[in-house]
Amino acid sequence: SDGGGFLSIRSLTGFFFGFGWAGVAARQADWSTPLSVITGLAVGLGMFMAIGLMFQQFRKLTSSGNADNTTAVGATGTVYLTVGALRARTGKIEVTVSGRVTIIDAVTDAETDLPSRARIRVIDRIDAATVLVEPA
Repeated sequence: SDGGGFLSIRSLTGFFFGFGWAGVAARQADWSTPLSVITGLAVGLGMFMAIGLMFQQFRKLTSSGNADNTTAVGATGTVYLTVGALRARTGKIEVTVSGRVTIIDAVTDAETDLPSRARIRVIDRIDAATVLVEPA
């Protein structure tokens, strides 16, 4: 198992941790032995359930990690590596896509090369890895 369910090493460790410390704390507070055991069991089961639920929720978290360049259309950024004029040479741009700064391959229809650090605007998506830019 990947340890993400209720009956896992993590949840059992949480049970014994809660049971032990709650029992010790109850005994230090001069509670009776039966009441200390009941308190330890209650806290231990609470920890068991909380950790089990937490790891079940963690398993639901997924992310592809890939930026979607379609959201880059309309964004402004800067040239990272020179973009050749009239699509002669693919360059790279730095632009914010999906909330993070990303470096993407780019081409331009401009008459002159777009040098490094030039401000650009993304006007179209060519393919999954390349966008069309113009000077901003």
